[in-house]
Amino acid sequence: MKDHEEKTLRWIEEGKLQAVMSEVRGIQHVADAFVGMLQGESVGKAILRIWADDEERTHRNLPSFHRIS
Repeated sequence: MKDHEEKTLRWIEEGKLQAVMSEVRGIQHVADAFVGMLQGESVGKAILRIWADDEERTHRNLPSFHRIS
């Protein structure tokens, strides 16, 4: 088991093992994203980005959100 943990950690550090994500941008697409997730259209982590980008969030003086990996 220890060998597996060491290999996995090394792969993550080397960038060989990465999370797969399906991302949808904009709250207006939440329903379609949810239905797509239920129908198996998304893979890995399903992410809905409410704001288009960090620049828009900064412009509107909105708080940052912490990412959990």
